[in-house]
Amino acid sequence: MFSADHHMRGYGLPAMYVWDVHILDLGPGGVSGSRDRAIRDASEALRDSAPGARATIREVDLVLDQRLQHTVYRDLRTICEARRDADTGAVVWTEPDE
Repeated sequence: MFSADHHMRGYGLPAMYVWDVHILDLGPGGVSGSRDRAIRDASEALRDSAPGARATIREVDLVLDQRLQHTVYRDLRTICEARRDADTGAVVWTEPDE
């Protein structure tokens, strides 16, 4: 249960970006206060992954989960997505359709 009263961005916290690489449903991931750093980290993880792997960068904030009594990340929006091209091995980034 998320409460708007406990939305941490309103307390002056900077934007945060979560990145995940999907390789057969599992893979590396991380959190960064820098969008550029999140993209660099995800790109590096993709380059080390098998062709066909995918990555997602999401902007998140912190909210208090009142049921669990701790903060959790809440997705605000998907910033960009990437894939490791199966033919060339290149990391290809795209922005989601809005």
